[in-house]
Amino acid sequence: MTTLTYVPGRDGKTGPFQKVLVTFYDSSDQELFAGTAFPGIVKVTDGTGIASLDKATNVLNTISYSHHEIHSGSHFFVRRYYDISNGGTYEYLITTPNTTKWAHLTIAVNNELETEYDLREGVTVVSGGTAIPVLNRDRNNAGTATTLIKYGPINVTSGTTIAHSRLGSGRSFGGAVRDNEEIILKQNTNYHFIITNRSGSANSLTNITFDWYEHTNKNV
Repeated sequence: MTTLTYVPGRDGKTGPFQKVLVTFYDSSDQELFAGTAFPGIVKVTDGTGIASLDKATNVLNTISYSHHEIHSGSHFFVRRYYDISNGGTYEYLITTPNTTKWAHLTIAVNNELETEYDLREGVTVVSGGTAIPVLNRDRNNAGTATTLIKYGPINVTSGTTIAHSRLGSGRSFGGAVRDNEEIILKQNTNYHFIITNRSGSANSLTNITFDWYEHTNKNV
């Protein structure tokens, strides 16, 4: 006996988000028919492959959605470091395309000395910026990102500050828990990310990772 069900949408709606076939088997691995009066074994399948269990615990093997996007070839990253002089800045420009394939972004940073971070949305680019190569997290996949990143100096005007942080020596923020840190970027928009050394004394080594997957919503 096989039944068709739907996994709910990511917003908690009733879907359909993805079709899932649930088939019932007896202990001899024979399919049970509708109306069978004794318990059987449940197998979850998409019609092609069957979901597996961990052999040690019999727990259903699952992965997070962001991890799934790595396997789909739609998960990208940029990772860099800079030694920023006292009072100096380093800038990034993030540009999203005018499509509904939105970037689900996290930014992770850590700094050697006191540092300030600003993220501005909707800036107008006047000049500047050099493109940074964006890498696919699946190194066997040739898929390319539609969201682009440049580094400065970058001359921009206007924009709205949507995130502002100042961290002391040896601190870090962002990226550790995607559910808490992820931002879905607005399509057809420029974002300006500015790093400023506020140590008042010396150069500060700063590491930064932009990590995102690109996804089109299944349900509106």
